[in-house]
Amino acid sequence: MKYKKNLTKKEINQFISDKTGISETIIGKFNDELIFYLTQILVTKKNIKIKNFGSFNCRNKSSRIGRNPKTKEQYKIKERVVVNFSPSKNLIMKLNSD
Repeated sequence: MKYKKNLTKKEINQFISDKTGISETIIGKFNDELIFYLTQILVTKKNIKIKNFGSFNCRNKSSRIGRNPKTKEQYKIKERVVVNFSPSKNLIMKLNSD
């Protein structure tokens, strides 16, 4: 499979369909449900850990003062929740192997 800069859901569906012989429509519905489920878990601020891939963790960021670099105008950045991804040791080893 030839990878571009960004991998799309459609390309993932095609790859899985080619590997398994299951139709792209069914694979697409499955992937949509999987993404919906993972999103719901993150919305409830729970963490996700996928063995041999990595972890998604929710983290609270406090409010702070930001600055527009062009105009030097200051503004308040609101408190928010962000998602961090931490790759597993296995994934890091695969990424760094030649």
